Amino acid sequence: MKLWGKFLVGVFAFIVMAGCNKHSESLNKEWEPIDDKNVVYMNVNLQLPASPGTRSVTGEEGGTESGTETGQDYENRVSSLLLVLAEKDYTYIAHGLAGALAVKNDGLVSATAAITQTALASYYDKKTGNNRGASLPQGAEKIYVFAYCNPPKDLLDVFDKWDENNPTAWVDAFCEVVGKNYEAGDDEIGATDGTNRSIWAKGNFLMSSAEIVEVEIPRTFDEWLVKYAEINSPLEFTKVVPVERSVARFDFKDGSPANTLPNTYIIDKVTGQSGGALRVQLVRMALVNMSKNFYYLRRISNHTNGYGEPVICGVERRNNHVVDVDAAKKHKYSDIKGQTPDELELGKYFNFLLFNGDGTIDEGSRYYWNNWNINAVLGNDGDVLGEGNNWTGADGATDKSGYHIWRYVTENTVSNNEYQANAVSTGIVFKGKLLINENDESVNETLRMAVNGKYKVPDNLKGKVYVYSVDGVDYPILYQYMGSLFVGWNNQVKGYSEEKPGSAIYAAVHDKVEEGKSADELYQELVAIANDENSSKVAVETALGKFRKAATKQGFTLYQASDDTQDYNPDQQKEETYGPGYYFYYYYWNRHNNNGRNGVMGPMEFAVVRNNVYKLSVTEIHSLGHPRISDNDPEKPTPDTPDEVGKLYFTVDVKVLPWTVRVNNIIF
Repeated sequence: MKLWGKFLVGVFAFIVMAGCNKHSESLNKEWEPIDDKNVVYMNVNLQLPASPGTRSVTGEEGGTESGTETGQDYENRVSSLLLVLAEKDYTYIAHGLAGALAVKNDGLVSATAAITQTALASYYDKKTGNNRGASLPQGAEKIYVFAYCNPPKDLLDVFDKWDENNPTAWVDAFCEVVGKNYEAGDDEIGATDGTNRSIWAKGNFLMSSAEIVEVEIPRTFDEWLVKYAEINSPLEFTKVVPVERSVARFDFKDGSPANTLPNTYIIDKVTGQSGGALRVQLVRMALVNMSKNFYYLRRISNHTNGYGEPVICGVERRNNHVVDVDAAKKHKYSDIKGQTPDELELGKYFNFLLFNGDGTIDEGSRYYWNNWNINAVLGNDGDVLGEGNNWTGADGATDKSGYHIWRYVTENTVSNNEYQANAVSTGIVFKGKLLINENDESVNETLRMAVNGKYKVPDNLKGKVYVYSVDGVDYPILYQYMGSLFVGWNNQVKGYSEEKPGSAIYAAVHDKVEEGKSADELYQELVAIANDENSSKVAVETALGKFRKAATKQGFTLYQASDDTQDYNPDQQKEETYGPGYYFYYYYWNRHNNNGRNGVMGPMEFAVVRNNVYKLSVTEIHSLGHPRISDNDPEKPTPDTPDEVGKLYFTVDVKVLPWTVRVNNIIF
């Protein structure tokens, strides 16, 4: 459904009511400004774009365009409008701002506005050689008009402080969005704190021209003064100016099977268990790598794998690229290196960094993610986000089982297919907890007791590194190898491997891999050092590091239990925690264009593009995720892992384009 608004454009506020048409008395005389009476008037009308009951139209699912969604009323509302006139080479001519809009009885929104006579006169002088009575040269009457709805102060400053020596620089203006990454609630919907965060505040969404619109102005400046100097006789342009929201939106819904707990997935088919006892519950989700900068006007490069020769307000297609402000850096991951080879300067370009500066992930980096309790996103713990739990109803559901608005996200694109990587792509990290049915006798008893916090360590296995105590409960280390899950090294891993001499797991346990020793030998050394009362903490940690390195090199993933509050900023969504247990992470990189070829990235396959709604739903989980401790992970993510005063009146129609909906079903 397309939404239309009609604007009579200009600027309101400080315009005086007298002397607005005195220039019509002497049109052939040299034009001169008359102090602050150098004005003519304009009226702005806006038709609100959506009725309260209108929601969405969607088509096929599948990680690509699947219809449109009109959006919420507060996503469509326009309270102020910046209009910019420019020559066809983007040389600035004039601008005006309409605001203080009021709703009239007929449903239109109205405001008083104007365009500066002085600025327009300068354009005519330049084109006619200061011959005010002459007509513009052929073609000079055709100019471009750009519209920005709900412009932030930084954008207004671009025009209020523009450099006349660089009259096309405004086209390259970009918005920088910065917030306190770690402050609780600072990024919930409607947040206005931080730099330019108001661009997605309710009722104040920044929108900008989606197409270049050519209009025709009078051939002589005198015609402005004769015809368009009265408040009730503005110049009316017949062209429509389409605008689009300058940010994207992420929606989320529970995609787990109907016969499980909310957000809970059966994973038995890869762990060797049966009966649906072994499960993963997703408890938190975090936005990572949100771009700090985006151009106010969308730009497209028609290079299939580059960012050169961008087209302002170009049309995105499957074989081109939306050009990012930081395209030159993001185009090649190695260009984001800092002063030293091992230092990353990602903080210059992103909020909510996935990685530390040294390319690692730990509790320190997770502290700065934009963390959310999934129950809060889905409205299961009350209307914490407002607007009826942010239920969009976009999938046709009639209750809260549908998609819920999560948050808004800035545009982030990488023009080089090969560098759609973890350090530079916008992603979502899901935190999962391992669950098991305590009464299900089909599952391995040792594993059942371990997961439920009831494991009793055998007397001969009381080693300090065999179990970790969390809230007074002992949890053994779990080891995953080729889809099978084991409790403890000596208790299950070693014993199982020795029952199968010549097997892959036997080789993984006993082959020499580190300092001429096997993983098993290093584990036994670790236990001995840890149990020696004279051993220092450094000695234990050194031995543990050697064992981890050997075990992960052989393909073992180690899971050590923790408390939920250890793994995220406790100030964020602190009203609910999930207690002690085995936690792990799943990394999802936002998919924009799905080329349907696993392992082969296409143009813009992983990106965030403005005016898109990305509908996310985890539909399947096949395995435990990445462990909390990166050194326990044989496949840990790395940064390069591939993803004026006095104005003239005219009328402009503005079309608020609907969100483009992209449905992404996620399988881990």
